[in-house]
Amino acid sequence: MFELLISFIASTGLFVVFGKVLVSQTKKLEGILHKDSQNQIVEFQEENNQKIEAYKDGFQNIKESIQETMNISHESLDLLTQKIESRKEKTESVLKIVNELEKKHQEILKKEKELVSSSIEVLEKKVNKSKDDLKKEIIKDMDLKTRASNQTDLTYYVERTKKFQERVSNNILKSTIQRVTAESSVDKSSRILKMPSKNSFQRILKDPAILEVISKTLGVEIEPLEREYSFRVSSFIMWNSEIAKKVLSKMALSFKFDASKLDSTIQSAKQEFQRHLISVGKKALAKLGLKDQTPYVCEIVGRLNYRTSYGQNILKHSFETAYLCSLIAAQLGANQKVALLGGFFHDVGKALDQEVEGSHDVLGMEFLKENGFPFEIYHPAHSHHHAVEIETIEAQIVIIGDKLSASRQGARTESMEMYLQRVKGLERIAKEEKLVQKSFAVSAGREIRAYLNNHQSKDSDMSKVASNMVHKIQEELIYPGKIKVNIIREFVSTSIANKK
Repeated sequence: MFELLISFIASTGLFVVFGKVLVSQTKKLEGILHKDSQNQIVEFQEENNQKIEAYKDGFQNIKESIQETMNISHESLDLLTQKIESRKEKTESVLKIVNELEKKHQEILKKEKELVSSSIEVLEKKVNKSKDDLKKEIIKDMDLKTRASNQTDLTYYVERTKKFQERVSNNILKSTIQRVTAESSVDKSSRILKMPSKNSFQRILKDPAILEVISKTLGVEIEPLEREYSFRVSSFIMWNSEIAKKVLSKMALSFKFDASKLDSTIQSAKQEFQRHLISVGKKALAKLGLKDQTPYVCEIVGRLNYRTSYGQNILKHSFETAYLCSLIAAQLGANQKVALLGGFFHDVGKALDQEVEGSHDVLGMEFLKENGFPFEIYHPAHSHHHAVEIETIEAQIVIIGDKLSASRQGARTESMEMYLQRVKGLERIAKEEKLVQKSFAVSAGREIRAYLNNHQSKDSDMSKVASNMVHKIQEELIYPGKIKVNIIREFVSTSIANKK
């Protein structure tokens, strides 16, 4: 369409006219644009001039403000300088005053020293003592006063600590005793052996020589009880009594007992009872967590089941003591295992003291030491009767546990038979001494008092008689603990005044 229009304009001659019109219009538009640009330039210049004037005014204001601030600062600096000068003058005047006071102070000190020195000289002349002597006396007096004051305070705190310790100890003991509910440790083993039948009883009695051999070999006393068809077997060594009962039991089961087999029967009974002791010992040690112990150790521990003290079974007493010691150790923060084993083995020497000479505490210590137990275990056995100084807290705990077990209600008793034997034995030994006029067993057989004949004895004889009696008591009597021997010699002179 456009091409057709151009071809039309060109063909009609209107193209030239149209170009001229277009040129004229372009020039008009150019003039208008030039005017507008000139106007915009003028406006921009005016706006810039206004801004420049405003900047000049602001700069002038800032300059004037800075100048004013500088003037104020100069004035303040002048004032500060004046103050510093005035303070400097005051400081110099104060320093002068201080120096004068220091001089006066030194003069006063000098005068005081002179006065003290003169006073000391006067005092030394009056009391006739030197300064050093007076100083020593004053120090000594102060020392005495200080010691007296410290002793008073110490006594107060010691008493206070004792009361506190007693209260804590009582609470621990109460708690420990209340937590142990073991059965009575009193030995209830019977010394009576009942025969299976009347015939077996009479068959054994047919040959009294056999009973004599058993008695001598095992160190026991065998008494037949006709009405009960039984034998009373007694011995100070209880395991020998048990062996004798086994021998009699074997004889009772044999219809035709041959005296020639007696030795082998006794040996067989000993071996059986030894195996029994080892079994008892193993079970006891297993309860304590001790396994793989030697048969000898097990046998000795088993013997404790056939050993008594005041009727108290030593094996049960050992277990009671062990558990009590463990509980006390737990409350005191000590080693529970050591306290447990120390408490159990503290009386192990009593399984040996009837056959080996020596006190059970030393024998127990030697036994434990020889069989590989450490010091912590055998030391309580050695020290629980204060044979040696106590070195561990567990050993002290064992002493407490031992006393608690022994003093519990019904823990210990003594048969009337044993008591009478001891009392009669003591009085018999005293009467055997030629110089003894009369004697009395007192303190439940724990003490013998022997009175010497004044006319036949001398004071020098007293120690000899006491030594003889002690030796016989140790050799002939079986007794727990100790027996005190008191020898008394009294000379009485009497005269009568008659009236003339």
